[in-house]
Amino acid sequence: MSKDEITAVLDSMIQGSPSESEPSIFKVHTLRSDARDNVYDPKILAIGPYHHKKSSLQNMEQYKCRYMKQLLWVNNEQSVDRYVIAAIKMQKRARECYAGPIDLDENEFIKMMILDGCFLIELFRYYHYQMLRLANGYDPIFEWGIRDQLRHDIMLVDNQLPFFVLNELFNMTNYSGVDLTFLILKFFHRLYLNLSLPNTIEGRHMQKTDHIVGLIHHNLRGNVGNQTCENWENISSVSELREVGIRFEKAEAEIIFENGQRIMNLMDIKFVNGVLKIPQLDILSRMESQFGNLIAYEQNLPRGRRRYVSDYMFVMHCLLKTSDDAKLLMSHEIIKIWLGDNKDVCDMFKRLGKNILPSPKFSYSQIFSHVNGWKATPQRKATPWRNYIKNHKKHTLMAAKRDWVTGISDA
Repeated sequence: MSKDEITAVLDSMIQGSPSESEPSIFKVHTLRSDARDNVYDPKILAIGPYHHKKSSLQNMEQYKCRYMKQLLWVNNEQSVDRYVIAAIKMQKRARECYAGPIDLDENEFIKMMILDGCFLIELFRYYHYQMLRLANGYDPIFEWGIRDQLRHDIMLVDNQLPFFVLNELFNMTNYSGVDLTFLILKFFHRLYLNLSLPNTIEGRHMQKTDHIVGLIHHNLRGNVGNQTCENWENISSVSELREVGIRFEKAEAEIIFENGQRIMNLMDIKFVNGVLKIPQLDILSRMESQFGNLIAYEQNLPRGRRRYVSDYMFVMHCLLKTSDDAKLLMSHEIIKIWLGDNKDVCDMFKRLGKNILPSPKFSYSQIFSHVNGWKATPQRKATPWRNYIKNHKKHTLMAAKRDWVTGISDA
């Protein structure tokens, strides 16, 4: 091979190598792809390039075109020309957001950006403005079963558009008076891991948001403390902690917004005077997918970023070892099961906790240290046995008294 040929090959390889910018949209790693029921796979909707050519998802392309037509009509436009020009300018930066090869040429990628982005914008807008749906007549997209599947698919970590693409397309429309982040969060309001929607979301600056999963992740972090400690050990299961006198309670809502609304963030676990206070978690059909995709997103975050959901899952993975542990948390209304049973819940947390990496500065390290410190105190370790002896003596005396009274009566 000549010098010129080697030079040409190396130049080609260098030009085709990934850019220095960090990608934010990844295919789900094999370590996280062992969950059941394909919780990382889209059911009906492809967003972005990774699932774009799957034959099972092609039926939704007609609805993307219909929603594109609606967007043009609302904005008094006859052609997509403006959006094509904008997408051409964004396509290089957008491609760099995806890790790994993309099986779409430049034209296909630009077309995908426009149709997928405008579909999502119209979907969120129509969900917010119910009167628009009623005025336009029946729309199968808003049948409950379809809408539930769409929520599932839009929250898959490798089924995303870069947020800056969505935001740019949204800003090109005439949809004044409402913020894109508000529309997105309202679409998932109270239906996604206890996510609640504060009034203050409007106007929030989200320049650093990667995509919709990143937006949801940002709004789930709650009041997880920044105070951590370096030396900590895992805590025991619910059943084992109860044996050493630690009690469990459902945490009450503490966050109050401008409208007086009280909500409880899922991550706000506290340990106070021997009581582990945990917010209620509703176990619904999409729960494993919701957690799994947020964890997959966190595992690819740059070093130094906190993994709030992974940290929370690590806590639950430690606590729930058997179905009896799940049953105990149910009795305290910390877990509310709408689907499955105690064993199913325990198995789900085992799958999600497999190979999980908490934050380098683990969010619950102080709680773990305090729980283990409480557990290790000799007086407290003896408490359950002392209670048993005390109750046993009480019951023995009552039984003796009853026998004595019975004996007198018989006499």
